[in-house]
Amino acid sequence: MYEKHFGFTKLPFSVAADPGNFYLSSTHQEALTNLHYGVQSRKGLIAVIGEPGTGKTSLLRMFVASAPPNIRSAIIYDPRISWKTMLRLILGKCGINAPRSDPEGMMRRLETHLKRELKQQRSIVLLIDEAQTLSDDLLEQLRLLSNLESDQEKILQIVLAGQCELEEKLSEAKFAALQQRIALRLQLTPLNAEEVDGYIKFMLQKAGYQGKELFDRSAVERISDYSRGIPRLISSLCDNALLASYRAFEQSVPVERIDKAARDLKIRIQQSDPPAADSPSAAAGQFYFGDQQLGNDDSWQEELDASLADYEEAYRRNPGPSRPQDGRLFMFLALVLITAAALIFFRSGSNHAQVDRSAIGQANSDEASFPAPLEEHQQQGPLMASAFDPLPSLASTKRETVGGHARVFVHTPNYRNEPIVKELGKALQTAGYETPEIRVGSGRTGGDVRFFFPSDRREAKTVKFLIEAELRKRGFPVSLQLLERDGREFQHAAPGKIEVWLPPLLDHSKVNDS
Repeated sequence: MYEKHFGFTKLPFSVAADPGNFYLSSTHQEALTNLHYGVQSRKGLIAVIGEPGTGKTSLLRMFVASAPPNIRSAIIYDPRISWKTMLRLILGKCGINAPRSDPEGMMRRLETHLKRELKQQRSIVLLIDEAQTLSDDLLEQLRLLSNLESDQEKILQIVLAGQCELEEKLSEAKFAALQQRIALRLQLTPLNAEEVDGYIKFMLQKAGYQGKELFDRSAVERISDYSRGIPRLISSLCDNALLASYRAFEQSVPVERIDKAARDLKIRIQQSDPPAADSPSAAAGQFYFGDQQLGNDDSWQEELDASLADYEEAYRRNPGPSRPQDGRLFMFLALVLITAAALIFFRSGSNHAQVDRSAIGQANSDEASFPAPLEEHQQQGPLMASAFDPLPSLASTKRETVGGHARVFVHTPNYRNEPIVKELGKALQTAGYETPEIRVGSGRTGGDVRFFFPSDRREAKTVKFLIEAELRKRGFPVSLQLLERDGREFQHAAPGKIEVWLPPLLDHSKVNDS
C-alpha cells in the first residue's frame, strides 16, 4: 500500500522467513557458521534455542540455501505428528519404497539408504522446527534415530530448533539420555541497540529505498525498547508505523508513530528492574504482543493513561479559540488557505503526478527484488519442505551499499588459480555483486577481504563468508582475514568497493591432501 509513497520496490518489513532478507547479526552469523560445522563434521544431534521471533526458521532456511551440494536437507515445520507419519515423510522425500504400515521395516530401509549415501560422501540432515511441541514419544524415537551410525561417525544429522521450552523439556530426568547426545547447542539472542539500527537499514536497502533517513535516532531507540531486539517485533512495529505515516502524508516516521504502533500491537516496554517473582506486583511491566497477555492485570489502566496522554497532547497543540471573535477569524483564515491550496493543486497537480509516476517507474526498473522460489522448491505439504531436491540459489540482483552498487575485485597471486577465480566470480554474481575483472598480483597477504569505508563492513563480511564457503566446497580450507582500510588514503578507494586477496590455492590443496 505504501510502497510508492516512500519509493520502495517491495514491502520492506515482511515477517516471512525469506533467506534473501536474512539479516546476519553477530549472533546469527555465529550460529549459522556453527550449524554448518556441526552438520559437515557429522556431530549427530544439534539444538538451536531462541525466543519466539529471533529468527530460528530463517536460520534453518538460510542453512539449506547455503549448504554445499553433498548435503541434502529436509525441514519439518510442524512436528505435532506421529512417529509413523514422520518416518513416512522422510522416506518419501528420499524416494524410498518401504512397507507403509511397518515402522521396523521403514527404519531398516532408511538405515540402508543412509549408509549408501555415506559411501558416496553425502550427508542427510533432518531439521525440525518448533521442536518444543514434540511429544515425549517422538523425542524418544528421535533419540533412537540418532543412534544410527557407522563404525566412525553418525550417518544421520538431526537439528532441533525450538523455543526456550525445548531447553526446559530436555532438562527433565526422563530425557537425560537424549540430553547427553546433543553435541552442539546454539543460542539465538535478541539484537542489541546497534544491531536494531542495522536491521532496519538492511531491510530498507533490500526494499530499494534510496531516500533520506526514514527513522531518526529517537524512533530507532524506541523501536529497540519496545521490541527488546526481537526481529519479528521490529518488523511489525516498523510496518505499522510506516502505514500510519503514509496515511498522514509524512515523508519520515516520527517517534509518535512508533508509540501508536506499539499501542495497537499491545506491546509494552519491559521494566529494567522487575519485581521479585513472589511479589504481589510481579506481574507489572510484563511483555504484550497481539491478544496474548503475560501476567499484567493492570492493562486497562495503562490503556487509559495512554489515551489521556494522547488527548492532553492534542489539546496542548490546539487548545482552540477562547472567544467567539477568535473562532470566526480562525474559520475565515482556514477558508482562505483551503481555497489557495485548491488553486495551486489544480494548476500544477497533473505535472507533479506525471513526475512521480515516472520516478517510481524508474526506481522499479532499476532495483530488482528477490523473486519467489521456483514452484518445485516451494513447500510441498503442511509439514515438510521439498529440500531433498537441490535448492535454488538466491536470484541475481544488484546488492546496494550506502555508496552505490557493491563491486568485488578478486586478486590471485598466479594465473593457475584463474579457473577457480572465475567460478568464485560466478558465485558472487549470483549473489548480486558486480565483479569487474580478475586481477593477478602478489599482495603481501595470506588471504584477506578489504573494504575502505565503514558502511561497507557488513557487505565485506558477507563476501568473506561466501568466498570461504565456495572455497571449502572445492577442497580449499582457506580462512580469510577481514581488513578495513582508510578510504581517504587510497586513490582507488570508493564506496561499495571490496577487494578479495586470495592466497596460493594450490598450496592449500596440497596441505589438505596430505
